[in-house]
Amino acid sequence: MPKVTGSRKILTSFFDQFAKIADEAVKLGMNLELMDDVTLRKAQLNDAEALAELGKQTFYDTYHEHNTDANMGDYIANNFTISHLEYELTDNDIVFFVAELGTNIIGYLKLNRVNNAYIANVKAVEISRLYVDKAFQHLKIGKKLILAAENQAKIDGCSAIWLGVWQKNTHAIEIYKHLGFTIVGTTTFTLGLDEQLDFMMVKQL
Repeated sequence: MPKVTGSRKILTSFFDQFAKIADEAVKLGMNLELMDDVTLRKAQLNDAEALAELGKQTFYDTYHEHNTDANMGDYIANNFTISHLEYELTDNDIVFFVAELGTNIIGYLKLNRVNNAYIANVKAVEISRLYVDKAFQHLKIGKKLILAAENQAKIDGCSAIWLGVWQKNTHAIEIYKHLGFTIVGTTTFTLGLDEQLDFMMVKQL
């Protein structure tokens, strides 16, 4: 085999880097096209099954590595049944926004319009769930859903929006900070038999 000289090594490295850049550019172009195809709307009662399935899968994907199967199973069984989602979808104090690609729901946000336990003397709403299918989490769908929630909060006359996020979910915390949320305190979240600490994050509107 011929010996690779220094100049050839540099040239080979250049073409390798160029190929990687070209590949990333193609992926970026595809992602931008997909972003244009994603639409948002308010959820309807017949979305209950799709929301339940997406919620179960996304919750499991995000948290199963840090929690026991028993605690995960308990929470999923109590919060992601079709009947539970149907109940929430008929509650006038709750609004669901869904993100669709074609006819498939790939993300959703649950907005609680009356829960303001953590912000005194301010009319506020809570983002109590935000789930995006793992395969589409690079498309900034979560940001689009949060902007829809903020717009709804303003329509409802609110001056703030808040959420709770697990302290170990550092990736989500950094995203929320980038979107203008700040940490104002902590609270507990019960997962099965486990009491966990969440950060409370608030954004002024």
